[in-house]
Amino acid sequence: MCPFCQAAATEIDPGIADYYNGIGENPNDIEVMHITLNLESAADAQSQDFVNLFCLGLSLNDFNRAVADLFQVCGQPIFPHY
Repeated sequence: MCPFCQAAATEIDPGIADYYNGIGENPNDIEVMHITLNLESAADAQSQDFVNLFCLGLSLNDFNRAVADLFQVCGQPIFPHY
């Protein structure tokens, strides 16, 4: 598993999910949802293990980077915020 993704995964609940659940809404009044993107089709099993290990919930296959490229053109993990 990617060590950077592993380190970042431990921050998802306190840094994203719990934060937005705690304030009830964000300044733009848009619901915040964390999704996990699997960018590598050859690593599908490992990606699912990662999602399960860190209880990441919704996971989408994005092998052509259609979603990922909306937020950042390179590098992982991707934690966009607006």
